[in-house]
Amino acid sequence: MADAADIAQMKTEAILAGIEARLKVAREQQGRTLSGGICVDCDEPIPLARLAASPWAIRCIGCQQDAEARS
Repeated sequence: MADAADIAQMKTEAILAGIEARLKVAREQQGRTLSGGICVDCDEPIPLARLAASPWAIRCIGCQQDAEARS
């Protein structure tokens, strides 16, 4: 049976894993943004106006709309 310390450790590890995953995505997007912003779905350039409004965008507007419609 897990005690309070074990539970706290598991929660901490889960939080850190989530942070690491978000950092990985941010680093990948930074590379795409520096190279002109390339959509992860269609490999087309993400318009600069979209990147200016949403620097973390990983999809062009059309692919983002498609992704949102699927979810």
